[in-house]
Amino acid sequence: MQAEVTGLESESAKILQRRRDMLQVCALEQIPIPRLRNKRKRATERSDDYESDDDGDRMEIDRSTGASQSQLDVQEIESIEADTIDYRQLKMPKEVQGANEYKAIKDETEEKLARMNAEMETLAPNLKSFDQFDEIKGRVASAGADFEAAKHQSKEASESFNQIRQERLKKFMNAYNHISGAIDEIYKQLTRSARFPLGGTAYLSLENTEDPFIGGIKYFLSINQTCLN
Repeated sequence: MQAEVTGLESESAKILQRRRDMLQVCALEQIPIPRLRNKRKRATERSDDYESDDDGDRMEIDRSTGASQSQLDVQEIESIEADTIDYRQLKMPKEVQGANEYKAIKDETEEKLARMNAEMETLAPNLKSFDQFDEIKGRVASAGADFEAAKHQSKEASESFNQIRQERLKKFMNAYNHISGAIDEIYKQLTRSARFPLGGTAYLSLENTEDPFIGGIKYFLSINQTCLN
């Protein structure tokens, strides 16, 4: 009798060890473990009361927003009890009857794998896009530097042009004012006579006083009430 008890205990220990090894593999491979949710969540004791659906005859799968069941820590394996696993969610291996059924299952599985690989290809990130982004970023930075340099050169050229323009205007106005102030007296001396003892009158006039270089200069002369220009 004692030998039978010892044998049963040994078999039970082997089963528990196989179960523990299987759960560890699931945890490491991130394989989801469907579990049942207890109404009363206790860390140190079991509970036989589970939440049921509207019909009252089906357990509810634990879908809490806490740690993912597919990422169970290996240390948590010991806390998973056999009656907390929803075995109804596990698919039982199907016995293949004959070569034709085996081929059909194989073809179906390969087709599913092909579809999954195609989906993974579409979801895979384009690693070259990072290099392209860095290249474009470098080109934008280079273009920005060139733009700033061109803007600085344009500003310097504009300031230089305005400075030269002001100097040209100043020299022109100095010459114009000098000539305009002296031309009347010179013309009087040239036209003074016994008949016209005072001589004639002469003066200059700018067509555009804001920008003399756009317009011209008018030259007015008058002798004995006659005006010439």
